[in-house]
Amino acid sequence: MDNRAVSRELISFFMEMGKAFKEYSHNEKDSIITHQQFLTIANLKHLGKRGLKEISKDMKVSTSSLCIMLNKLVESGYAQRETDPNDRRNTLYSITEKGEELFEEEVDKKLYYIDVIIDKLSEESKEKFYNSIIQLKEIVKEIEE
Repeated sequence: MDNRAVSRELISFFMEMGKAFKEYSHNEKDSIITHQQFLTIANLKHLGKRGLKEISKDMKVSTSSLCIMLNKLVESGYAQRETDPNDRRNTLYSITEKGEELFEEEVDKKLYYIDVIIDKLSEESKEKFYNSIIQLKEIVKEIEE
């Protein structure tokens, strides 16, 4: 199979999945944070206390955009900042208890919205979809090795 064709389909798939996830899992009227703020909180939750540059690199966003977003999250009490004890020039960010609670609420909302979409599928389609997701995850692991 032609690598270029696979690459094109992969890019198309990523774009469609990103758009679908955002559309199906985020209702602006039902959320007090933006999709990007949710992703930032998720990053802090899963990866722990980290510096701006690390978070920026992991999320593939500019440090200036991320800095503005983190400032809003800190002001709202969802994240906190502290000076790196190993290098006082660096600032570390982490999720707060309030941020953890918000994250769990947002995940529940996203699951609800996605459940509504999945519920439209037949049992056969749900099973195919589920198995396809599992296979894709396995293939991505293989690519990463």
